[in-house]
Amino acid sequence: MLLNIRIIVALLGTVLLTQQLSAKCYSFRESDIKVCINGDTNEVRKKASAVCKKTIGKDCGPTTGASASCNGTKCYDESGSKRFIIKAN
Repeated sequence: MLLNIRIIVALLGTVLLTQQLSAKCYSFRESDIKVCINGDTNEVRKKASAVCKKTIGKDCGPTTGASASCNGTKCYDESGSKRFIIKAN
């Protein structure tokens, strides 16, 4: 019985840790840049929008999608630094 509980706790911990480490590269309706940031929650999307707004100097509109990577000259990380290749996961 104790072994079963330990296995369940270990599996739950792994699932929670995996979810916390997931990241997305968000694109926006009013901008052609992508912002890659750890997490996938409404709060994270708001942070990505704030990075986009700071980068281009105006509101980027709502997020239109998310991907696991960004390649090219229009990729930014969560600190607002320009990157040419970002793999979020």
